[in-house]
Amino acid sequence: MDKPTDSQFVDEISEHSAKSIAASILVFPGTELVHPANPSWYQWKARWHDGDRFIDLGMSLFDDEETWGGSEIETDCLAGDIIGFWAFLQTRHDGVWLHAPDCTMHTQQSFLKGLIAAEAEQSWADLMGQE
Repeated sequence: MDKPTDSQFVDEISEHSAKSIAASILVFPGTELVHPANPSWYQWKARWHDGDRFIDLGMSLFDDEETWGGSEIETDCLAGDIIGFWAFLQTRHDGVWLHAPDCTMHTQQSFLKGLIAAEAEQSWADLMGQE
């Protein structure tokens, strides 16, 4: 994929087992298991951290309850941390993308452009609120 795409219009998806994705996540340096997949993968949690920066990852599944459907993330980190983690997963599994709540599947470039735009919008709002 070379440009952002709406996931609702993707004809083919790559399928990976939750187990294989979890194994890849946990070998990324600085990542540890927070909660095992017990009683199911929906409870599985991992955390990457470096100092006070972190990325928390969960697990969702497709209907078969074995195929990875994505990982919700919560972060307090640098954009480069997310890109590095994502790039690592892409070396191990094809078809792994950052998927926004609006169904946009991002490229690294569109993800960064979105962050820059959001930061600029917030800076402008802060500036206008100070006057």
